[in-house]
Amino acid sequence: MMRLFFGILLLANAVLAFMLTQDADSSAKKPASPPIAEIAPERLTLLSARPLVRRAAEGECIEVGNFTTQTAVKFESGLAQLSLRELPKKRMVEAPPSSLVFLPPQQGEAGANRRAAQLRNLGFNDIAVIRDAGERRWGLSLGVFTSMELAEARLKTLKSAGITDARIEEHPINSSRFAYELRGLDRGMKASLQALQNNFEGTAMRPCNAHADATGIVKY
Repeated sequence: MMRLFFGILLLANAVLAFMLTQDADSSAKKPASPPIAEIAPERLTLLSARPLVRRAAEGECIEVGNFTTQTAVKFESGLAQLSLRELPKKRMVEAPPSSLVFLPPQQGEAGANRRAAQLRNLGFNDIAVIRDAGERRWGLSLGVFTSMELAEARLKTLKSAGITDARIEEHPINSSRFAYELRGLDRGMKASLQALQNNFEGTAMRPCNAHADATGIVKY
């Protein structure tokens, strides 16, 4: 009986030894785990789930004005030929009144034409017969000026030439005026815009620094 017990014990020890040998061999064949690298927070990059959107260059903001209803249509046609990044914004502009240097109404159209010829002989070529219906009809326009100083200088020149009936009166702009705000202009676009604006006498380019009042009318 004792021999049977020792035989079973020896067999169990042999099986246990064999199992331990197999585990040791398996552990020896496994590759060693790489050491955990030290994490540097400043080298981490946070990735967003949203797609990245490239921002367009802001460029320069320029406003061009002031256009009459008729010239605005022609200007818009020219703008359509330019490669603009953004659509222009059109505004109504309240321009300041101008000063008109003129001669009072003459004796009808014939009298106005005779007086105009006399003035041209004296060297004054910027003359126009006023044909619009109203109190100034058949008078002579000798210049419209945006500043009183320029108008007074013109009047002084006329009086020095012996034209004593010339006068200055306020010349309100009766028709609407428009300006266009264009954003995102690079140097090439600005040059193209300048070339287009040069075709419209009495207009100018300026920075977008005007402010509209509650009615949407821009004042300068």
